[in-house]
Amino acid sequence: MKEKIKTEMKSWLIVLVIGIIGGFLLTNYVVKVAKISGESMADTLKHGEIGITSVFKAKFLNIKRFDIVVINEKSEGYWIKRVVGLPNEKLEYRQGVLYINDQKIDEPFLNKKYLGNIAPIQLKENEYYVLGDNRDNSTDSRVIGPVMKKDIESAGFFVILPLNKVGIK
Repeated sequence: MKEKIKTEMKSWLIVLVIGIIGGFLLTNYVVKVAKISGESMADTLKHGEIGITSVFKAKFLNIKRFDIVVINEKSEGYWIKRVVGLPNEKLEYRQGVLYINDQKIDEPFLNKKYLGNIAPIQLKENEYYVLGDNRDNSTDSRVIGPVMKKDIESAGFFVILPLNKVGIK
C-alpha cells in the first residue's frame, strides 16, 4: 500500500513538473495572452478584449509593417501598438499621410484619419516606430521614440474574447 502511494505521488510530481516546464516554454517561446487596456488601439482593438499573440514570431521571424505588437514597457507593464516603421527606414507624416523613404503608404485599417505631422525620423538597425490606431489618444513612438526589437515581446493579435469579436486583427 505504501509503495502504491509513493508511485502515485511520483506520477503526480512528474505531471506537475512537466506542466510547469511546458507552461514556461509556451509563454516564453510560443504564445502569450494579452488584455487590451485603454483606447489607444480603438477601433481595431477595444478596451477589455483579450487575445493571443505570438512570442515565436517576435523572437524568430520578421516583424512586418502594420503588425500589431506587444511591447515590454518597463514602467507600465506592456503596450499594444501597430508597427509603422521598420529598421533602417526614414519615416514621416505630412498632413496625416504616412511616408516611408519618401513613398506614400496607405493605412486602410484606420477608421479615423490622423491629421498630424511627424518630422522625418531615420530608424536605425533593430528600431521600430509604433503607433496606436487611435492616433489622437495614444502614447507611442511619438512620445517614447523608436522601440528596440528586444523590447517587442510578441507580434500578431488573435482576439479570443469577447466571443463576438473572435478573429485575427
